[in-house]
Amino acid sequence: ALLQEAAIRLAATYSHELRAIPLGAAMGGGVKGRACIGVDSLASLVALLAHAGADAAQHARQHTDTLIAVCATECGAFFPEASLSEGGWQVQGEAGAWPRGQAWAMLGLAQAAVLWGEPYVTVALGACRYWLRRWPDGRPLQPAGGVLYDLSATAIAVVAMQTLAPRIADGADLERHAHAQLAAIVRSEYLVLDDTADSSLRGLFHGACY
Repeated sequence: ALLQEAAIRLAATYSHELRAIPLGAAMGGGVKGRACIGVDSLASLVALLAHAGADAAQHARQHTDTLIAVCATECGAFFPEASLSEGGWQVQGEAGAWPRGQAWAMLGLAQAAVLWGEPYVTVALGACRYWLRRWPDGRPLQPAGGVLYDLSATAIAVVAMQTLAPRIADGADLERHAHAQLAAIVRSEYLVLDDTADSSLRGLFHGACY
């Protein structure tokens, strides 16, 4: 019941001007947030609205279409955010440079592919292939000279690839890449698996970016 209520309230914020659901004023967005869209919320937005009635599902699909049109690039990289002004849409940041943003785009697109098929399957696959070209070892560094790896972004990317794999012809290959990236998490210094470790720490995934 709470999810249904949340979906109704979220769907009600749909902007016909943006042809999308804006990020909103929270988390520092302010007034500008009412004219912004971003990849961070795509996966949760699609999951919440897709089964909340025809109008809500249509809003979710239109939001996804707008985000693809504005934030996607031909190489599969995604700009993390964009805002609409009198001059049209203005993208922010560097496409594909932020691992967490690329991973969130992958997951949202994979969910869209499951729900609606093409063209989302093709766009999602392009985003996944970009990830694998840029971070083949599954250890993306923070952008802007960061010193910590964002393996939480890798975890999101792995879920996206595993979600998409059954929907594509060469799904076994994508699943293999997902397993290899998951192994990068398991074997990393950020996951405590040592039998000699304090029992309260064993299995803890910690210390990475965010």
